[in-house]
Amino acid sequence: PCRPAPLLMLSFAPGASGPAPTGPASGPWLSEGVALMVQENYKAAEQRFQRAISTGEVAIDQQHIPRTLGKTCGVFGKTDDPFRFRWDRAEDSLTEITGLGELPVVGLDTWHAEKLAWVVKNREAYDALTTAESVASTADEQASLGRFEEAYQSFHNAIAKFRLIKADTVFGDRAVNRVEMLQVRIYALVLEEIQRRLRVTSPQWNDVLNLIDRAEDFADTTEKRSELRALKSDCRTNAHEGRRRSS
Repeated sequence: PCRPAPLLMLSFAPGASGPAPTGPASGPWLSEGVALMVQENYKAAEQRFQRAISTGEVAIDQQHIPRTLGKTCGVFGKTDDPFRFRWDRAEDSLTEITGLGELPVVGLDTWHAEKLAWVVKNREAYDALTTAESVASTADEQASLGRFEEAYQSFHNAIAKFRLIKADTVFGDRAVNRVEMLQVRIYALVLEEIQRRLRVTSPQWNDVLNLIDRAEDFADTTEKRSELRALKSDCRTNAHEGRRRSS
């Protein structure tokens, strides 16, 4: 008589749901997900890593790997606006990838090195931009309070700080534009101070001439330079006339 086939019995450790995983994380989910990362298709890469977890492609004790990679994709998928991009979070997520150790996949190391260099460079530029904007804001406040010398120095410092931002960063164009705007602003500030000093009963001509010299550093158009030349000529004439009368 035929005997029934014996049942195959699998024995697991207490509390385990399957065989204990062995070896490094690998499989189609890793190579496919990283390939999408390298192509900067971060949304699709994030979804691939999430699917690897939800479908059980990855052993439980290795799910931190696709979870970390997916989180990083979520961060880098929001680079459209560099002013809202979380540069600190991007750097932290890259550090977490480093903590995963060596993964058996092609392309991840190169992508990681390139992105880390890009993030560090642009995070430094963002911090410099933030500082420069703060100084410029202080200058505006000082100017509104009539504190000319303080405002002039602050505008001058802000311009210098914006010029430190490297052109090859994502904030390079913004820095150039801000320098141009502040040059217009500081020229107007000095010109306003010149006009104020000319309205007094007995102007201090040498002081006014010194202000004109300062304004010339920011006269970026032919019209402005002509305006200052005319002012300087009038001041010199008046200063000469004042000396003649007092002698």
